[in-house]
This record gives sequence, structure tokens and C-alpha cells, in this order.
Amino acid sequence: MQLLSCQFLYDRGLIYHKTARVWYKKDPNGAGYGIIACKEKFQLSSWSFVPCAETLKLTDVLTAGEVNEFIKKLSR
Repeated sequence: MQLLSCQFLYDRGLIYHKTARVWYKKDPNGAGYGIIACKEKFQLSSWSFVPCAETLKLTDVLTAGEVNEFIKKLSR
């Protein structure tokens, strides 16, 4: 169920930081090679997105391909 929820969030433009365990909304206007610019992050204490201006390394986020690969493994 968690992987399907994760796929749902990725389909809506959110990304998950693996080590920080935080969901981010991507900033469509800011990006570069190997980095992702974010405009908001999900704050558990308020259960809402709050503004941020963080830049994440692509290697630190869970990719949509990784999510799909996990779902394929579960369906076997």
C-alpha cells in the first residue's frame, strides 16, 4: 500500500528524500544537472506543505524508476 501511495505522489510531482525522509514539491523553474530545486516540503507537525528553497542531489532522492521496480518485485 505504501508503494502505491508513493507512486501516486510521484505522479503528482512530489519527490522523496531518502535520508531526510521528507516529501518535497519540485520547483519546475529551477533545476540543473544532477540536482533538483524544491519549492515546498511536507512538515509532519502541521501536516501541510511549507515553503522552502532547498536544492537536492538527484542521488539522494528516490526515483520514480526505483518505485516502479519495487512495485514489480511485489507483484511477483
